[in-house]
Amino acid sequence: LQQKGYRVLLDSSDNTFNKKVRNAEVDRFNYILVIGKKECEDLTVNVRKANKVIGAMTIDSFFGMLKHDVENYE
Repeated sequence: LQQKGYRVLLDSSDNTFNKKVRNAEVDRFNYILVIGKKECEDLTVNVRKANKVIGAMTIDSFFGMLKHDVENYE
């Protein structure tokens, strides 16, 4: 993502999963990507957008959604 020019932050704190997600929501990130053991095995990311769970998708699918959202931003 950084190589494509997007701002990326990794929360590697000792906070619980729920606390990490809540902090990202409070900080108003447009997208929250969750990558755990299952996602690593499946080569997917779990996407949250505007405080709604979108679900698991491949990185390529996420880039497609992101590109579409950027191109259609008003």
